[in-house]
Amino acid sequence: MDDAQDILSAADFLCIDPIKQHCARFLHERITLENCICVRFLAEKYNLHDLSKEAISMATNNTIAVFEAEDSLEFPFEYVSIY
Repeated sequence: MDDAQDILSAADFLCIDPIKQHCARFLHERITLENCICVRFLAEKYNLHDLSKEAISMATNNTIAVFEAEDSLEFPFEYVSIY
């Protein structure tokens, strides 16, 4: 997932939307309870609205499992407070 994050960052910087969308599909296929907050953070940072909605839905529907699975203290308060 780190490679996808790096590619997404570069694609955003260079304004290459097809690559951003490819990264969004890649992340969507790999979203899990363990990484959904991180995926939401990336999705919102790079304006990937559908991916953000999917990550929020997963976290909201599995709140306890998400916070047991990942270290939610690494993320800004606004990313974890809605759960």
